[in-house]
Amino acid sequence: MRRTLICTALIAVIFVGSGCAMFKLRKDYSKVQDVKTGENAIYTYFKDRLYDFIDWFPIFGLKGTIGEGLLFNVRVTKVAQVGAGAIDGEKFGFKGREVGYWHEWRGEVGVSLVYINTARKTPLIANEFLFDEYKRTRHKQKEDIDIYRNDDRHWADIGFTIHLGFVGLDWDILRLKEFFDFLVGIVCLDITKDDTKNRLRRKETEFIPVVGGVAPTPIP
Repeated sequence: MRRTLICTALIAVIFVGSGCAMFKLRKDYSKVQDVKTGENAIYTYFKDRLYDFIDWFPIFGLKGTIGEGLLFNVRVTKVAQVGAGAIDGEKFGFKGREVGYWHEWRGEVGVSLVYINTARKTPLIANEFLFDEYKRTRHKQKEDIDIYRNDDRHWADIGFTIHLGFVGLDWDILRLKEFFDFLVGIVCLDITKDDTKNRLRRKETEFIPVVGGVAPTPIP
């Protein structure tokens, strides 16, 4: 019991101490600027391990949808999946550390590897991690064979999506790649390149997209 309390307290301190960046939601991309943190290396290590844990833990894979459409998808990796339908609406919830509210148009149909998927997403209110993912993948938002679209759902994800009429639920029950990233992250390996050092390094040459008339400016 004592160990459980100590571990819980440690996680809480790291989470709160990080400024809860996961729950800092914004509407304006121009405010999402990454700078070198100057954090202590030990603190950064534990913060990154916490985010890696959040990326695969089932409760942080829940998303709700409000909008028009009919759609279902059941996936136990992309090798064993089936689905069909289309939706046009607003989605909200978690994709690991990515949190927010976004517009999504989605159409898909197929079985196993013979699967076509189109998903176009536009963040409305989101944290920096969701904005980052949108900037990185927005040029890929087009129809394609699903196995080539690991930015939308990774090939190793396990979960389901169902939307009936005006409401729906999308749940990534287990993201196997993120789970593996969490395990190897303990020894400072980062296969998904989402730890603090790699995120800042990747952003040195990126630009902020236009939103609400805000012109792109380099990230310092």
